[in-house]
Amino acid sequence: MEEKDQLEISRYLDKELPEENLMDFIHRCEGNPEMKAELQAQKNLRAYLAMIPIHGKPEEITNYKHFESLTQRKSLRRRILVIMGYAATALACIAIAWWGGAKHSLEQSIARVQKVEVPYGQRVNITLPDGSTAWLNSSSTLEYSASYGQKERKVRLVGEGYFVVEHDAKLPFLVSTSRVVVKDLGTAFSVKDYSDDDFSVSLFKGRVSLYPNGKENEAVELKPGQKASFQGYDLVVTRDDLGDTEWKEGIISFRDKTLSDIVKELRHYYPEEVIIENSALGATHFSATFRTTGSLMTQLRLLQMSCPFQIKSEGNKRIILY
Repeated sequence: MEEKDQLEISRYLDKELPEENLMDFIHRCEGNPEMKAELQAQKNLRAYLAMIPIHGKPEEITNYKHFESLTQRKSLRRRILVIMGYAATALACIAIAWWGGAKHSLEQSIARVQKVEVPYGQRVNITLPDGSTAWLNSSSTLEYSASYGQKERKVRLVGEGYFVVEHDAKLPFLVSTSRVVVKDLGTAFSVKDYSDDDFSVSLFKGRVSLYPNGKENEAVELKPGQKASFQGYDLVVTRDDLGDTEWKEGIISFRDKTLSDIVKELRHYYPEEVIIENSALGATHFSATFRTTGSLMTQLRLLQMSCPFQIKSEGNKRIILY
């Protein structure tokens, strides 16, 4: 593997990789088995070294192979074996003393989690280990276990995703969000659950069932062309002939939406804060179509053409509409 790839892995683990390079790095790791193996090896190495009480100035370790070569030194190997013995004894004591709760938390901490984060204004298409695919919208996060597909097929979503699922009756595909669990019954569907109460599940093909977290007995089933959303604490099913998936193509569409709702939606694509000072302006309805490649100010100027309002920019992070 090339030295620049090893350097990029180190920058990623140190959280020094620029945000604009993040998705390219993740895709290259997925498509390069050697790079993916090195990434996991360095993760394991860092977790292990965190357990070692090193005195004095530690030797710089550039990659996992370097670490393996260092462990061939007898003195270091003896030290590591002693430390591993202490660690094993300590873990055994913990397991005996707190077998119930501690065992569960220990297993959770050991379990490896794959995580995909989408920056503002971007979208990502990934293929899961079972062949199912997921499109992730701007400022969305998807997590799944490295053991995905062995005993369960479960992902956790924050934001918005469109899933095309390889159906397996023995291992149903589950999407968990902050509010619901969506269960695939042979399906193409979208899930939207940002942290600002913007929630919906739309079905395009097949069937899904969904239920509020911890309330599986309250599950509802959707048919193609239907949409589930919350009214208060209740899940409500309505028709959804339009099925908003244009964001996969880098397009945002609004059909007869209030400016307040449009601004709320744009928060998922742009980091700037937008404040509407006039309540009547916030209640004004618009229909518009944007490309996500445009700046936030460009999108607001386009809206301004159909309804005159004023825009004031306060630095790079705050825009006032009045």
